[in-house]
Amino acid sequence: MPRVHTVTAYALISHIAEIERFQNANKVTSYAGVTPVFFSSAVKGKNVQNKNQGNRELYAMLYLLLCNKYK
Repeated sequence: MPRVHTVTAYALISHIAEIERFQNANKVTSYAGVTPVFFSSAVKGKNVQNKNQGNRELYAMLYLLLCNKYK
């Protein structure tokens, strides 16, 4: 991942802990809170950001890394 320095890498590792506990990448993204949630009513539906689940500190770190990538 670009722009990930030693301190940031250690922080990511400390939030994720043992990566082996997740069965696949989808479980990791869900844990981080970056997986969109699909809400629907009758025929209409939409994907929205999940604000109630996941590790918010890990989400914030990933968000900041992504924002800095495009500056």
